[in-house]
Formats: sequence, C-alpha cells, structure tokens
Amino acid sequence: MLRSRLPDEYVARDDLSRVEKGKTLAARDRRLTVRGAFHGLIATLGWILFVYWWHLVIPQVTGHEAFAALVFIGAAFLVTVAVTLSWVSYNIGIFRRKGPRKAVPDVSESRDADVLGRMIDRPADGSLLQARVIVIAVDGDRKKIAPGGIA
Repeated sequence: MLRSRLPDEYVARDDLSRVEKGKTLAARDRRLTVRGAFHGLIATLGWILFVYWWHLVIPQVTGHEAFAALVFIGAAFLVTVAVTLSWVSYNIGIFRRKGPRKAVPDVSESRDADVLGRMIDRPADGSLLQARVIVIAVDGDRKKIAPGGIA
C-alpha cells in the first residue's frame, strides 16, 4: 500500500485506490498530455531562440567582456544558492524548535478593522456567505462590504 507522510485526514483514500499496482503517483502522472507537449514545445523554442541570439552576439563581444559577464553570472548564481541555503536552514531551524505543524492556527472570524486600521462595515445577517458578488468600497477611513450584483 502506498503510504503518505500526511495525516490520514488529509489524504483522499479514493485517489490512492486508483493508483495502478506497482506504480507510484509520480510515475502515473508522467504520461504525455497535450498541455505537457505544448509546454515542451514552448521550452524548446525558447532554447532555440536563446542559442540563436547568442550566435548573433558572440562575434560582437570581446574576451574581456565575456569574462566579465561570466563572473557576474557566476556571482549571481553563488548569491542565489547562498540565499536559498540560508532560507532552508532557517526553516529547518524553525521545524526543529517547534516540530511539525499539526493544525492550522485558530483565526477569529470577527474583524472590526482591516490591516490598515480602517473600520469595516458589513451586514451581520450572513448575506455575504450566500452572495455571488461582493462589493467592497473604501470611503475615507471606513471600508464597506456588501452583497452586490443582480439576484
């Protein structure tokens, strides 16, 4: 049986039952689709255009300019890797201190003001929950939220 790392309440069991025997989810999802073929074609055309433009540029560039460009690209690559590794290390540190997240934090549904401190006026009858269109209007230091559209 395919085992997920997610708690049981987050795994849709009916999806796992459709996995072909002996195949992982990733292997099942690797079949060629029209969308995937289109994305592959776009990527290939992008690389062809990239090579063509370099073919046009290389004869106009001196060795010193090419070296400077390579140094800049290498430095940008190293900075990107360093920032990514430090971000991953930071997140691993949070995980080690707090452990895995087991639940979504509780958030109060009552909001009297938005993040900018504007007071929010909204109907208390629950009509926003059924509305297909919601109109939000800012009037000075107040924000008005109301159901809108044609019923």
